Amino acid sequence: MPRKKGPKYYAVRVGRVPGIYDSWEKCKRQVDGYSKPAFKSFFSQAEAEDFISASNQPVQVAAESTATKGKTSKTTSAPNKTAAQQPSGPLDPALTYCLEFDGGARDNASTSRLAGCGALIAEQGSDAEVGKIALHLGSYTNNQAEYAGLVLGLEAAHCLGARKIKAFGDSKLVVNQVGGKWQVKEPGLMGLHARAVAAYGCFESITLQHVLREFNKRADALANLAMDGKGWTGVVDAQGKRLADFDTRSILETADARPVVVDAPKRPLGPAKASPRKRQRTGDRSRTSPPSAIRVQE
Repeated sequence: MPRKKGPKYYAVRVGRVPGIYDSWEKCKRQVDGYSKPAFKSFFSQAEAEDFISASNQPVQVAAESTATKGKTSKTTSAPNKTAAQQPSGPLDPALTYCLEFDGGARDNASTSRLAGCGALIAEQGSDAEVGKIALHLGSYTNNQAEYAGLVLGLEAAHCLGARKIKAFGDSKLVVNQVGGKWQVKEPGLMGLHARAVAAYGCFESITLQHVLREFNKRADALANLAMDGKGWTGVVDAQGKRLADFDTRSILETADARPVVVDAPKRPLGPAKASPRKRQRTGDRSRTSPPSAIRVQE
């Protein structure tokens, strides 16, 4: 039977950032060195989506062979429960964790702006801090930095083993775009938005809530620390000890209007057609129906 030709879709079910990628190099960055990754290539996007969203089928864990770099050499079956739901870090998957995220850019209107993002993961109830991020983002815009805080916070929480998350941020734009209420029309946000939606599929339970800035002071302080050039790469605990194999610098490849993730594991948030009778909202905030998988609390 002749081999199929055409573009390939690389589906990562278990890896640093689950999603569908348009090249092996992008896929490899998510699975290389990751403990028990699950990924596979397909010739159609539909097949790739089915592979990621499958929950009642054995997970195919592909191991890369050094002799055939770029190809998978063997597969082994895993239990029925998807590996994306298995604990992979020091956090208790039975507990709920709170994620506070923020981002900002000084001199936002200038190309010489300095941006940074921050995220803090704490145990719900005790408020015990279990992980934090402060990453300098260079010339990111303010909105890109806000997105980066959410994306890295979610990915870090998943990497550390959290399966239940309550996320809080003071950016209405990020909360409502990720929740599906507002459209994403700015090219520089599309890749970050896709990556945020993909991260949502990693959790058993997740909510996203907008809060006033005064209730987001810890994440704001981390973002300012990053803008001051005093941040770090990776995620650290309260004592500054690096946790897990998680590199926050991967976000720097995502905000240049070239999405890393081609599509999200769940049904994509397609833009809604604006009614000609209604005036479009300014600030990239047109409304569309929120996906059922993402709960947004006002």
